[in-house]
Amino acid sequence: MMKFEKSCGTVIYRVVEKKLLYLVIKNVSCVHWGYPKGHSIQEEDEETTAIREAYEETGLNVAIIKGYKNTITYYPKLDITKEVVYFIAHSDDEKVYIQKDEVSEYKWCQYSVAYDLVTFDSDKQVLSEVNDYIQNFYCNYFLVVVKGRAELKSDFINLLYRMRYVKRWSGTTCIDCEDAAQHSFNVTVITHLLCHILKSVYHISINIEHALSSALYHDCTDTILTHIISPVKNDNAEIKDAISKLKYKATQYISSMLPEVLQISLDNLLKEEDELIKEVIEMADIIDTYCKSSTELKKGNLEFQNPYDQASCKLNNATKSKPYIKTFYDLFLLDCSKNDLSYKYLKQGW
Repeated sequence: MMKFEKSCGTVIYRVVEKKLLYLVIKNVSCVHWGYPKGHSIQEEDEETTAIREAYEETGLNVAIIKGYKNTITYYPKLDITKEVVYFIAHSDDEKVYIQKDEVSEYKWCQYSVAYDLVTFDSDKQVLSEVNDYIQNFYCNYFLVVVKGRAELKSDFINLLYRMRYVKRWSGTTCIDCEDAAQHSFNVTVITHLLCHILKSVYHISINIEHALSSALYHDCTDTILTHIISPVKNDNAEIKDAISKLKYKATQYISSMLPEVLQISLDNLLKEEDELIKEVIEMADIIDTYCKSSTELKKGNLEFQNPYDQASCKLNNATKSKPYIKTFYDLFLLDCSKNDLSYKYLKQGW
């Protein structure tokens, strides 16, 4: 006879310096990362159980955010059906007092880190839905509370539209002109492919949605600072440090153009903290430079020889130390230096 078990839990979040932080805990017995949850006692309703379990396992007083409820069903054993009901809960407290016989460790972390940390795919899906819901919750709250006020006016979109007018490779002759918007698109496409190679070929977990969003915004400060070519940016430590400070100030300014409740999600993109995502976007940037300089050289523009050599060197080193870059190179870049620019797929009878 099939046995039925039911638990209720919460995905707990707090806001610190405009950043959404989620609480994830490590279970003592199963050694997996997830969220506070447990069984009902006596005649408790689901929300009461979830709030009580949150307090017992973490010591946090939480408030349920109305409107969200997610039920997951799985089968831990052949004769057991388990149902877990999750709610979203907010807490203003930072200090967690773990229930040591149930919880061995806890972490407050941003969405991308929490997503990678939680063990089960079903819990990852819950977190993804919760994150979307919270962003919409704050956005809707803002629109209801301050609708019609002057604060709603923002030049954020107008500023980002200027990316198409920011020319790249200033001081260099280009046969095919390129703007910052085109470059951002290219980097995002390459990032997408790199993420799927990591996930599908090497089984490395990465938050693809977050990586793509960060890639889209990775050069948005060019709308203020214009495009500064790498040989200038990296000429010496003093220039590199100065430009880094300028980019930080530009990032702060761009973020400040949004209403405060929307700044949370943008800050997470402009100030990417996930090391793997940062690496992937950096490699995508190098690959795009390699492709651009290759194209210019094919058309006889020798001014791109130096950018090509620099990008080639970085790419060659990366293929030796990062298998996913080697896979990308073998799949997509081996033909990049050839002069035949015809539509090969048309010849193959597509």
